[in-house]
Amino acid sequence: MCQTEFSEPLPLPLDLFEQLERNAIARPNGVALQTISAGATQAVTLRELIDHARALSLVLQDAGIIPGSRVAFLLPNDHQFGIWFLAAASAGAVIVPLDPSQDAARLCGLIADADCRTLICGSGGTFPDLARAIRNQLPSLPILNPEQASDTRNQAAWPLRPRDPNEDFLLMYTGGTTGAPKGVRLTLDGILTTIRDTLAVFPLSQDDHVLSILPLFHIMAIQANLLGPLYAGAQVSYLQSRDPQAIVDAFREHGITAFLCVPRSEEHTSELQSHH
Repeated sequence: MCQTEFSEPLPLPLDLFEQLERNAIARPNGVALQTISAGATQAVTLRELIDHARALSLVLQDAGIIPGSRVAFLLPNDHQFGIWFLAAASAGAVIVPLDPSQDAARLCGLIADADCRTLICGSGGTFPDLARAIRNQLPSLPILNPEQASDTRNQAAWPLRPRDPNEDFLLMYTGGTTGAPKGVRLTLDGILTTIRDTLAVFPLSQDDHVLSILPLFHIMAIQANLLGPLYAGAQVSYLQSRDPQAIVDAFREHGITAFLCVPRSEEHTSELQSHH
């Protein structure tokens, strides 16, 4: 009988932090992440992304975050999410992205279930109201406001704390459509393996510009619209509107070369296609 041997897949040549540093050395002024809103854009370069994340990892450390601590994220889909994501990763935290459209009671249940040590909550829109409601139910939970937290110490190690790639990196909760939400534990090695496989069939380079409208509390967006492009040295822009015309305008005005989308409905898909 013929027996087929399967070899282990080759790992990515560098880990996440090494690759980000290499990209920043090659193109320190190249834009890494950008937020596109009505009439304005905000961007951080590759060098600024690392410097901000490194500094904020010290803020998290000072807030009591140690390797393995779980940190909840309630943040909008913009460049600040990426900065704080890398800061928490650098500090050795397990990141728990949450859906900000859920009510405070549901969010408090998930935060408690995940045993989160800190919540990072946005400062615009409905986020302050969510923060207040969560604080009322979980008064001992530290809540960090991204606009207020800062640190100028940029000489810390990168990453701040080394981590075992086979330990938990993300704790992602299911949507709860068929029952109570369930936490899914994901390792850094598993994330990097998916990035490697994705880039093998959908290669990106420093010449690419990815447009993102997907929510960053989903694993697809974290891998395809944040970590994967950053690993490849590509730029990511987070569009604050899901209006089909705004998407088409972003393609034309910002030189978009890659776009991953999950249609919400046939009507929405037809509307978007009619603009092409």
